[in-house]
Amino acid sequence: MSSKVTRLFRQFVPNNYQLTLDIDDDNLTFKGKVVIKGEKVGRPSKRLTFHQKDLQITGAKALYSSKTGVKTVDIERINHHKKFEEVRLHSQKLLYPGEYLIELNFEGRITQTMHGIYPCNFKLDNQHKKLIATQFESHHAREAFPCIDEPEAKATFDLTLITKDKLVVLANTPIKKQSLNNKRLTSEFTTSPVMSCYLLAFVFGEMHSLSKKTKSGVIVSSWASLAHPLSALEYSVNEAVKILEFLEDYFKTAFPLKKLDHVALPDFEVGAMENWGLITYRESMFLSDKSNPSISTMQDITRVIAHETSHQW
Repeated sequence: MSSKVTRLFRQFVPNNYQLTLDIDDDNLTFKGKVVIKGEKVGRPSKRLTFHQKDLQITGAKALYSSKTGVKTVDIERINHHKKFEEVRLHSQKLLYPGEYLIELNFEGRITQTMHGIYPCNFKLDNQHKKLIATQFESHHAREAFPCIDEPEAKATFDLTLITKDKLVVLANTPIKKQSLNNKRLTSEFTTSPVMSCYLLAFVFGEMHSLSKKTKSGVIVSSWASLAHPLSALEYSVNEAVKILEFLEDYFKTAFPLKKLDHVALPDFEVGAMENWGLITYRESMFLSDKSNPSISTMQDITRVIAHETSHQW
């Protein structure tokens, strides 16, 4: 008889993630820290459990907000449970329901699987280049950071990425602040809306874009690697603006974000993905050849942009 998988959302309800990822795209590794604010629910127990897959949890701290004040939780043992893709934080004392602040330090590897954090390879001037991108749907956020990786476990995200300098860095929300230290670029993004982990996304690398603004003031941009001319983005950005304006009117609800990026990825497992504020596409589903236009290709591009943009609501 097989072991039963327990839904972690029934034990811990997150409401905010403060996530910092330091990504070494040369060696295809990353390290990070996540501070998870949330509520332990259900019965008292001696452990806190989060999803993780192929991560090494190098440190853990926990604080419990009780009626008498904030108390430190003694983490006696960190157990990586590979079969259930979990990390379990064990304490000698009972942990009671209530508000907790969990801090986890971790390390991981960037793989070629086209999910989690992965490289997108292309050539520019006969040189090998890559974008670093994410694909977290449906259950691959746990490959990038410890979390409650279930769709109903919605929370806000405060994301910080540390990358090489001179690269374009994109995520769900606009950049709040950037700083440079020893040729390492730190990009802090504004707080996301409440959303599932699988909608969190980022892309960075050598990219360029065309941008336009909708009637309601949303900045819409189409992005591609430098291997493609900007003319390949003209059709998509024009269609993306018209589609967003149509859907705002159709739903009678304004698009809730300040920007909407559309990114063509050189390597992508599926056709497209509706990450909130940062939609990603297979290049063949998004780029057009202005010098040799194809009606069927343009129809496909419009159809995919409309489909993914409708998911934004």
